[in-house]
Amino acid sequence: MKRIKIVSVVSLLIVIALLLPLTSCMNSIEKIQYAIISENNISDDGLIYNIYENKTAVITGVQSESEELVIPDEVDGYAVVEIGENAFSGKEMLLLVTIGKNVTMIGANAFSECPYLARVQVGEALTEICDSAFYNCVKLTELIGAKKIRTIEVNAFFGCSSLAYFDMPETLTTIGDEAFSGCSALTKISIPSSVKTVGEGAFSYCSSLVDVSLGEISEISRMMFHNCGSLDTITLPSTVKVVKSHAFRLCEKLTKIGLPKSVNMIEDSAFAQCDSLSTVLYEGSESDFEKIKFVLSKTDKDDPYDDSAEAMSQSKASNDPLIAATFEYKQKLK
Repeated sequence: MKRIKIVSVVSLLIVIALLLPLTSCMNSIEKIQYAIISENNISDDGLIYNIYENKTAVITGVQSESEELVIPDEVDGYAVVEIGENAFSGKEMLLLVTIGKNVTMIGANAFSECPYLARVQVGEALTEICDSAFYNCVKLTELIGAKKIRTIEVNAFFGCSSLAYFDMPETLTTIGDEAFSGCSALTKISIPSSVKTVGEGAFSYCSSLVDVSLGEISEISRMMFHNCGSLDTITLPSTVKVVKSHAFRLCEKLTKIGLPKSVNMIEDSAFAQCDSLSTVLYEGSESDFEKIKFVLSKTDKDDPYDDSAEAMSQSKASNDPLIAATFEYKQKLK
């Protein structure tokens, strides 16, 4: 009897798991549980779409190019829930995009390399912006209406050099590697407390960035602010424990940093070539700072750093701008 109950419970859990939508951008609707029942359909306005057995549609392209694109709430009676991979990649005429209220995901490379795309209006259902969705859209200035975004994946806005601001909602949990790298017009970021993971190089080469709020992240990822040449001051939140390698490298105008007592590890070259760094406001005492491990990072995930005496000496040398700065101890960080 017990065995039957256990099997029944396991079976029920499997059924529930199959019915629940997966949140990763790696899992588009066809990779979850619904089969395509009709492909390459064409709507009256020229949109190409696939129909799935759950009576939803995914837009996969358009027959002809125009300056303005509207993704409707429904197409031929089917709710449009996703913009598929590469759907509008490289559309040279595209300037404005309006996305309907049922779309939850913008697929990988959906609008990549659209050289004149300037403005995108999305619906409130949108939760995921996938890999390279707006890669190298150099004229993109704003994405409006993204109030429920959970995931911004790898390279999502890479090279969007006209994007001056991006409003990150409290629903956001993940920012992928190089998500905003090369957004050279971006002046301000405010990461909400809901974000726990920020990928490598997420804001690297954001050369106009001056105003940064980091929420409650636990580490400053590798190359996170690499070559942010206008950044002059930053305060790390008390949740940060690790500053990864090259995190602030080549932040040449960085003069002041607030460092919380929570930091227990700084990797090699985290502050390399921050030649203007002159002041460190440290939350702890001098003896607390001496307890911080300066380590060499490694590529082995199972053995990610070298904390031998020699490695620690090398790491400190590579972080000389930090070590040589004037420390003000037991400072209350804002």
